[in-house]
Amino acid sequence: MGNARDVAVAGSLAVVADGDGRVHVIQVTNPSSPVYLGQWLAPDATPIHHARLVENRALVAGFTQLWLLDVSNPASPVVLGSTAMPTRITDIALTEELAAAAAGSEGVYFMNSQNGTLASLGSYNTVGLASSVQLQGNMAWVGDDAAGWI
Repeated sequence: MGNARDVAVAGSLAVVADGDGRVHVIQVTNPSSPVYLGQWLAPDATPIHHARLVENRALVAGFTQLWLLDVSNPASPVVLGSTAMPTRITDIALTEELAAAAAGSEGVYFMNSQNGTLASLGSYNTVGLASSVQLQGNMAWVGDDAAGWI
């Protein structure tokens, strides 16, 4: 884990997005003694820049690709679904039902994360560059350089 780009924690589990194309799964029950449990390697060792974790599902993003992983067996994470974005992903968000990807000048993309397929639910083109996204209930909060928060 010499190139960590992002970390997400849910309960006693953490996932670390690594620029070497790996997603590391770590038990953090005792934060002073983390236990390495396993990893997932992206196709072609695509650098992983973003990670989000909800229960036993991790959403991770490379430059233009999203993967939804099942980490219920942390020693061997499994891809549930994946999808490509038309441009660079600047941020991601995950809830039990939804996934979102901020994609700069392309706006924000929304996907169903319940069934593991990351099926598209549509997109919203922001005024400027969508740089960050958060999901809360049925609301999406988007950081947009020209408009501030949307």
